Amino acid sequence: MYRLIPLIPIAFLVMTTFSGVGADPLAPSDSVTPGLNGSCAWEVVPSPNASPERTLLRGVSAAGTGTWAVGEYDADPGTEIMNPHTLTMRWDGTAWSIVPSPNVGIGWNVLEGVTAVATDDVWAVGWSAPTTSGGMPQTLTTRWDGEGWQIVDSPVITGGSELLAIDADSGEVWAVGDRAGPGDGSTGVASLAIRRTRSSWEVLPTPDPGSARNHLYAVDVVGPDDVWAVGRWRNIGETSRTFAIHWDGSSWTQMPTPNPGLDASLEDVEGAAADDVWAVGEFHNGTGYEPLTLHWDGTAWSVVENPGGSNALAVVAVDDVWSLGATFMHWDGSSWTSEPTPPEGGSVGAADVAGPCDGWAVGRTIDDTGAFVTLTMRLAGTPTSSAEPSGSRDLPRGAVTVRLGADEPGVAWGVRPPVVPTILS
Repeated sequence: MYRLIPLIPIAFLVMTTFSGVGADPLAPSDSVTPGLNGSCAWEVVPSPNASPERTLLRGVSAAGTGTWAVGEYDADPGTEIMNPHTLTMRWDGTAWSIVPSPNVGIGWNVLEGVTAVATDDVWAVGWSAPTTSGGMPQTLTTRWDGEGWQIVDSPVITGGSELLAIDADSGEVWAVGDRAGPGDGSTGVASLAIRRTRSSWEVLPTPDPGSARNHLYAVDVVGPDDVWAVGRWRNIGETSRTFAIHWDGSSWTQMPTPNPGLDASLEDVEGAAADDVWAVGEFHNGTGYEPLTLHWDGTAWSVVENPGGSNALAVVAVDDVWSLGATFMHWDGSSWTSEPTPPEGGSVGAADVAGPCDGWAVGRTIDDTGAFVTLTMRLAGTPTSSAEPSGSRDLPRGAVTVRLGADEPGVAWGVRPPVVPTILS
């Protein structure tokens, strides 16, 4: 079996799975074209780039003029070394601007998700590695206090760890990801969930059904003592299975989830109520990957027909839900309908809404030189109803595979399985 070995340099494999159509991915729309959701529509909004070679966004928290987006940029452009550093951007109601953010040491630093508790209390999480050639990753948490970003102490786990998502609501702040297995980290990858309590982060035990890999890619605080996290797990010699766990105020419990194909994963989760929670991802049908949408009705998870939107979720209300990916889909309470897709070469990795017809989706696109540049898309227009948004606000998702050593192709921290299902042992 493939094993996590401490202090082996890590290398990036950038996923370029999602793409859409559009004439100019960086040009703003002159006006919002009404879509199928009444007069709401998504439009590309210009956003800055910190590097001429590689800048991308992984997480967003929508809150009007307090909207934040986070990700990474290449701190050493023009060299053969790719050295990602943290990136934070803020929307002031008119334009996006880059805000300085801290890094741990001189090595790799990536922010995967962000959530706003208040205008002067914003959290972003991810991971860092010690050298410019990588190294063993460890959790990274940062906080905006209204004046600047500061690094906050977070758990250090033998063998490595990373945080891939964060959410806050009902007085709780949760972050999830994955970590090396017990002991020296030689027993595979385990899931990781941490909660902010007063002045420190607390690691709380999570189920690990897989003997090889257990990953959590998204978390949603639906309400008090009602938290969901999703991802995938895998046994030695088998392909991945969908993974969903629930926090009831005292412990995390794995809940059964459907697996319609050979290889499956859940990438995002968000709920409008305790009995109305959505999760999206993908599965392999024997020929290729298809989008997967699941719904929790308070009793069980079930598959709901949805031809697109396998990457990110944004829930406004029970009858106003967005699932985004290569295709943008909207749920009106009875069915999913297609909306305009991302620009050509664009990949949306995270979405969040502040209310009806008020939200953001972020990721990356490719400019005319072939470089990765930031992509920000705004949901705007006139709401057709007065429904209030759900409590959850943040739905980040990483778009990079981190592999611990060239001789360990089966170790993928933080993202979906390979494009072709491969039996790993």
